[in-house]
Amino acid sequence: MIWSRSEAPHGTKKGTEMTKKTQKKFRSAEETKEFSLEEFSKLTEGVIFISETDAGLEPFVEFHGAQDHVEKPRSSSEDSEEVSFEKFFDRLTARREWHTAADQKRTAAYSKIRKYLEKHLTDLRVVRSGKIRIDIVVFGKTPDGSLAGFRTRAVET
Repeated sequence: MIWSRSEAPHGTKKGTEMTKKTQKKFRSAEETKEFSLEEFSKLTEGVIFISETDAGLEPFVEFHGAQDHVEKPRSSSEDSEEVSFEKFFDRLTARREWHTAADQKRTAAYSKIRKYLEKHLTDLRVVRSGKIRIDIVVFGKTPDGSLAGFRTRAVET
């Protein structure tokens, strides 16, 4: 995408192309692909979130903006925080030289999940709720305004 000076986002020079990262920030709902719960469930099947307890990923879609998966953790605890989507996934997708084959497989699975969410959803967010037993909800908006993503749990002492 090439911008004229008047259209260019701050820091983008006239006639230069936007980076893929910048393009994602400016994507509209019309540009996202249809989110498929069935397809996403296959990606998350068997993937665990490692903490002091290992928990699976629970994919969800809340149709037409219902916020059951997002509001429940917030209302049940005052200890909610929003974490950067990038920061959350950077930790899960980072490759380390000490990783075992299982670690490498999990890292690759999280990379696929991240790409799927970035391709199919806008306004991506991560909400953590709780102090020791933590509910984690990773979600975004589908083109029709529904919320979709996954929910998991962690224990941190």
